[in-house]
Amino acid sequence: MRRIRQERLHNDHAVEVRRRTSMTSRGSATVMTEGWARIGAAYPPRPSASLVVETPADGAHCLALLPDGDTCVVGADNDGELYVASLREGRVTRTLRAHTAAVNAVAPADGGRLLLSGSQDGTVRVWDTATWTVQTVLDHPGDVWSVAAAGLTAVCGTSGYDDGVALVWDLVTGECRAVLADHPQGIASVAIDPGGRRAATIGEYGDVLLWDIAEPVLDPGTYRVLMKEFEPAQARDFAEAVLLENGRTSAGTGHIAEPTTAAFDGEGRLYTAAGEVIGWDVAGGTELVRYPWLGTGIEALVVHPTLPMIAAAKYWTAQVYHVDGTPLATWHASWGDAEMMIDLAFADDGRLVTLDKAGTLRVWPVPSTEGLAGEQADQRHPSRVDQVRIDPTGRYALSTSPHDDVAIWDLAGGDRTAVMHGVHDPIFTADGDHVVARADLAKLRIQPTMGGTPWTEAAMDESADDDEDEWEPSPHIVGITAVDGDRVLVTDHQLAPEIWSLSTDERRGMRGDQAGDSSSAAVMAGRYALIATSRHTEDITAVQCWNLDRGELLWTRSETGAAWPSHGWVAVLDETMAVLPTGHGDDLALLVIDVPGNRVLRRVPAPDVKDVYTGLGDGTAIVRQWSEAECALALLAPGADRLRPFLTVEPGTEVCPLPGTDRVLLLSGTTLRTCRLTGAEIGRINLTVPARALAAGPDGATIVIGDEEGGVHVFRAV
Repeated sequence: MRRIRQERLHNDHAVEVRRRTSMTSRGSATVMTEGWARIGAAYPPRPSASLVVETPADGAHCLALLPDGDTCVVGADNDGELYVASLREGRVTRTLRAHTAAVNAVAPADGGRLLLSGSQDGTVRVWDTATWTVQTVLDHPGDVWSVAAAGLTAVCGTSGYDDGVALVWDLVTGECRAVLADHPQGIASVAIDPGGRRAATIGEYGDVLLWDIAEPVLDPGTYRVLMKEFEPAQARDFAEAVLLENGRTSAGTGHIAEPTTAAFDGEGRLYTAAGEVIGWDVAGGTELVRYPWLGTGIEALVVHPTLPMIAAAKYWTAQVYHVDGTPLATWHASWGDAEMMIDLAFADDGRLVTLDKAGTLRVWPVPSTEGLAGEQADQRHPSRVDQVRIDPTGRYALSTSPHDDVAIWDLAGGDRTAVMHGVHDPIFTADGDHVVARADLAKLRIQPTMGGTPWTEAAMDESADDDEDEWEPSPHIVGITAVDGDRVLVTDHQLAPEIWSLSTDERRGMRGDQAGDSSSAAVMAGRYALIATSRHTEDITAVQCWNLDRGELLWTRSETGAAWPSHGWVAVLDETMAVLPTGHGDDLALLVIDVPGNRVLRRVPAPDVKDVYTGLGDGTAIVRQWSEAECALALLAPGADRLRPFLTVEPGTEVCPLPGTDRVLLLSGTTLRTCRLTGAEIGRINLTVPARALAAGPDGATIVIGDEEGGVHVFRAV
């Protein structure tokens, strides 16, 4: 009853908005403009950094903030220079030169009196921060990738040896106290507790080991022998405990993905980061708290030394949490490769300092202890929306971001109904009741669109049972296509496609051999599935047609040196006709084929063709042609043997035909235009945040837009 009441309120709101002729909001998009009305509330603006400081560290690697809350040290992918910046002055105050290769890690020690810098030159330099002179040089047997310090004890992780090595140092004497060499692979990250008694190391494949480093385990002469002819087995210090293997505990709990970084808090609890952050009781090896998903491969993690806050960075977003798991703030930098956050640090007062790849320091305000304000703000993706889709019934939409998260939306009121984490390439089932996505190379995760508990379906790997002389590839799912409400067609990289039932364990393999490697999902033409493949070593590309009713390969159309590898698409005009590219260079053309009979109906010259958009409903396709000079849209009408240009658009414009109409949507930056197929503009929505994702419902009356700040906007025709 409560759900029905909620939908009724949202529908009433939508009707009320439609009666207005022009209205805008101060959120992320207009409420209504020239033919479209917003469904649901607008998002509040993202907060911005309170201070921005540029440094010369293009290709930045690491950041350290000294306890004075003002002095930042930045290392980068250069010839070994370090940059010291003052937040108070808003500039770089000095450049440190001592290393001979890129600096990968920096960390304060002894209350900020010292600074450690680890480099690819195989050394850690110990700097006096009062004079910025090098006090000690600590030699390592490989590139140094991670450093951490507590008081006058330091742990430094190196690469260059398959079994992974970290060295423990006494910064008073400059002597190596221990060699931590129990990893079966290289070491990706190290952490040390504030008391300097315990360390954690993370291997390159997600193993997390705990070490008791309270007492020395090496006599001073052993280190010198190791440096001359390094053999970790001669001085192996076995780990105190194995917390995680490949990100999982011995009980099978833990991370979905492999951890990338770790940090201790003031109480000795350990936090590990993969796609999410998990807090651990290291004594018992048990999980204490799990923080909301941020995205596979979190770049940086920091725990405030005194306040109950923790922060993690991924792509363009830094997420601040209360230690109990409550999200406190989402800090979002501008979208673009240069602005990807790669390190962060807390000031004593709770401000967060972030460093991006371009070397830009940003200082963010102290977050509210009450958490994120407003339910709508909490529903945004952590960063830009990459893709939006609407289900075949027009009731739901999904949206994705680079953080491997999928949000599902009820289009009646614009509410988010469910979220999936750690998945890729989501689709709706034909009835719109479920979203299916790749969980890994051999698993699918299924989520009911109205919420509820998801479940996982796994491929059956029969390669281990084959004769040793007849090698068969293991399952490697590359795409999913809906067949009906219960079944999906699973495309494999090398194996023949299979039809999976979501309600049973039934797997029905198609009869026939795949012509080459596939990298995308099938497209459906009625009861036929079309899959593009390629054999790059032989320069052969192919499209194969599979008959779903008979469960077998129907035909294969192949060419040498053709356009499929670079274009990777096959477009369906209706249940019996499809269009695909052929030829290359000046001979590039579109073939319109009869799918059941594999007959070419016509060949249409299409120089510079990049994409074909279908869905208008009458067999007409929109073709994008993109040269260095311009990006043009043209129509491929039923029966036509040539393209008819009708509009020139900016490069990068998202194109979306409106089903059942003679109109097309064009999204570029902050503007969405509605145009007729004659090129005449008839409507416009102005956004305050740039957007790049766009979808239209099957009735042509609902559109969904995803913006670069993670917002998803629903509009309905009026």
